[in-house]
Amino acid sequence: MTVEPERQAQGEIASWIRYVQGLQKVKANLSGVFARAVDGVRLRPWPYPYLAGLAVSSGTFGLTDAAFEEFYGFINGAEETSYGPGLGLELGVSMEAVAGHGPACLTLGSPFFEQLRAAGWIDTLAVRLGDDVKDPARAIEPLADSRIPVLVVHDDVGDSLEPYSRAFDYVANESLIEKQKFGDHQNYRNTKRLHEALYGYDWTAWLAGSEHSFGYPLSAISRIDMPSAKQIAHMALFNSTLQYELACGRSIPFKRFCTPLGKIGNAFAPAMSSVRLDGLVESGSATVVAQDFGTYAPLGRHAKARALSHEDKVLDLHGKVAWQDIAHRAKDGQLLVAATSRLLDWLWRRDAIRYSVQRHGETLEIVLEDMNCAVRGVRQIEEADLDGLAFTLGSMEKNVVVSVKGWNRSIVSTRATDPQAPECDTIYLPWTRREWPSQ
Repeated sequence: MTVEPERQAQGEIASWIRYVQGLQKVKANLSGVFARAVDGVRLRPWPYPYLAGLAVSSGTFGLTDAAFEEFYGFINGAEETSYGPGLGLELGVSMEAVAGHGPACLTLGSPFFEQLRAAGWIDTLAVRLGDDVKDPARAIEPLADSRIPVLVVHDDVGDSLEPYSRAFDYVANESLIEKQKFGDHQNYRNTKRLHEALYGYDWTAWLAGSEHSFGYPLSAISRIDMPSAKQIAHMALFNSTLQYELACGRSIPFKRFCTPLGKIGNAFAPAMSSVRLDGLVESGSATVVAQDFGTYAPLGRHAKARALSHEDKVLDLHGKVAWQDIAHRAKDGQLLVAATSRLLDWLWRRDAIRYSVQRHGETLEIVLEDMNCAVRGVRQIEEADLDGLAFTLGSMEKNVVVSVKGWNRSIVSTRATDPQAPECDTIYLPWTRREWPSQ
């Protein structure tokens, strides 16, 4: 029997609504082991005293040396700039894979580049397709061993970069740039918002025919007969910044947030609205925001983005106020503002770290056992893993010490009331602040 197209469409819509309703009943995947406790000790989701995490993943395409120095000095430094006093935040530096696309001071091997790299500020390598980049794999080859942890590819390059992506810790999956949901594992609140989020992704880049598609083509997304495990997998994909399911070698893909206005620099203020930042803090979320501060386009006009001219300022008044709002939230202990690689490292570590709790009389000992990752395997705890590490526990515990398995010393930690749970205490190690160098 032939089904009329209209009735078939109605059936598809009804099926889709049932599928969305089914997804809403699945508990969102809360990234990190902080959802569980070991003998009453819980890993704190963020370094003390922060409540949420923000990274701005911005390229340096279109920035002159002067614009770069002034803008990054304002965001990362402490000295006076034309925008006002430096904010002392942490905006990681992205190096352009092709010479001439970014400021000359970031040329590979230049003294300032080496100074920034040694201090950990160079955290992203950006590849942009265009007339002068027909072969992105060849463009990146000289830089594949440059010890830059994050790779961002602007435009779809298929599998041509797969061998090189293995040299990076994290690779931005541009097909998962998200246009509806701002933060990691935030609540959708209603069916309409989840519906919008599902359609906010470019599924075609990875779902159709992909070995990571969980076996379902695009046409099957609206079917309600998907097993609950598949529903959970889809929910986890929407609700985690790190995409372990799509890992290549040791490289873990991550998704970035971008509004419909795009990544142009003058769209930063609308993307960083107070409402979005409030939601980020309230939900304890993590988000990586995609930006290109060296580009500009008139908002609301039919005009293509262009690189800034020499006389252009990187930030207008709206952008400046947005950054000052972020800085206020960071100083107030709400937002951990970190370079892209540092935020992703933190998310990975809280997913991977394993610890145990031992009692010796009135002393409680938290023993850090190892790092256990389905993608990168098991390894011993390293010094860098301790940066910002914090645990929440009952305030009645008298003596608490932190140690690392195999180390012959205890770790010096600090104790304070946990702002996330005032009835509890937190045992924490400080989050290291990076100092911005001057040229």
